[in-house]
Amino acid sequence: MPANSNIKQKMKTKFSSILTLLLVLAVQMTFAQGRTISGTVTDPTGMPLPGVNVLIKGTTTGVQTDFDGDYTIEATRGDVLVFSYIGMKTVEYGIGDNTRIDVVMQEDAAQLEEVVVTAVGISRDEKELGYNVQTVSSEEITSKPNADVVNSLAGETSGVQIVSSSGEAGASTFITIRGSASITGNNQPLFVINGMPVASGGGDSGVGGVNTSSRTIDINPDDIESMSVLKGGAATALYGVRAANGAIIITTKSGKNLTQRKIEFHSSVGFDKVSQLPGRQKLFAQGVNGEWIGGNAFSWGPRISDLEYDGDPNYKWDPFGRLVPEGEGNGMPAQYYDPYDFFQTGMTTNNRFSIANGNDQGNYYFSVSNLDQEGIMPNDTYGRTTARLNASTKLNEDMTFGADMAYT
Repeated sequence: MPANSNIKQKMKTKFSSILTLLLVLAVQMTFAQGRTISGTVTDPTGMPLPGVNVLIKGTTTGVQTDFDGDYTIEATRGDVLVFSYIGMKTVEYGIGDNTRIDVVMQEDAAQLEEVVVTAVGISRDEKELGYNVQTVSSEEITSKPNADVVNSLAGETSGVQIVSSSGEAGASTFITIRGSASITGNNQPLFVINGMPVASGGGDSGVGGVNTSSRTIDINPDDIESMSVLKGGAATALYGVRAANGAIIITTKSGKNLTQRKIEFHSSVGFDKVSQLPGRQKLFAQGVNGEWIGGNAFSWGPRISDLEYDGDPNYKWDPFGRLVPEGEGNGMPAQYYDPYDFFQTGMTTNNRFSIANGNDQGNYYFSVSNLDQEGIMPNDTYGRTTARLNASTKLNEDMTFGADMAYT
């Protein structure tokens, strides 16, 4: 009996120890279990922010604030809550003994700069728009110096096709958005400068006479702050049938957000040279059926090696005279025409001056520019002089007067 009592006593002691251990573990698990964290997220003015992402750092667990900026989330002590919202700086808060965390989010200036100008001249966040729009900044435009600003869009936006009519100075440029919509009509988009639709299209090129440039070449690329490409039905809805082929919204520079006067002078020089030409045959002279004919477009005349010049100074097609069979001229062998001798080294000079300033009561931007372009062919020149003034002043809290003038 004493032995059995000892065994029972030892079993009771072990059972009590195990029970005590289980109770301790249960208490620890209770402390480790999640607690309900709640709070309100507002902006610096105290307005609630709906749709703020509240995420437990390092996990995929999270919630969003409701219309009143309130949130509720299950978390544990030591977790870190991450609050993120478009246009606001991301903030983090660690969870301690408190069960309520109210957050005031600050504006993120870097994200606020990602805005576009709508049809009525109002700046909106690109993600808030209900239609597709692509924006090209002034830095991207000036990094590709071109006489025609349309050429600066090449490779910067999707669905936009840009074709230059020729390599001549001031040659017209044609642009289409998402392909051509008409076989015979104008397929170029509508251009809108500072909210004002302008004539687009135009331009012609030929083998003689004077070429006409498209009207986009009238715009000085250095005056542009941003360009937005608007596609599809949204362009038609905003600007009517004229924008059926899309719209390119151009916003020019101003003196906004400047703390002191800004003066710029830019001068550049560029050179153009022919790099390659189509292959040409060098065996036969002009003519037909082995007979030489001066000024003929065909190249089926006699062999060049069997011809020489007659030395006639009155022959207008060649200063050495006509080509005649060997032995009938002055003994000077016929020479193969080198097409590279016709072309020259083109040169483009661009000078620009601008001054801008602004404050809370108003701002201004003034610029003048001059572009001289000499092409790779003789007598191929283009010149452009522009002046622009953008100014606005705040008359009172409800009225602002502005002026937008341009000369080309």
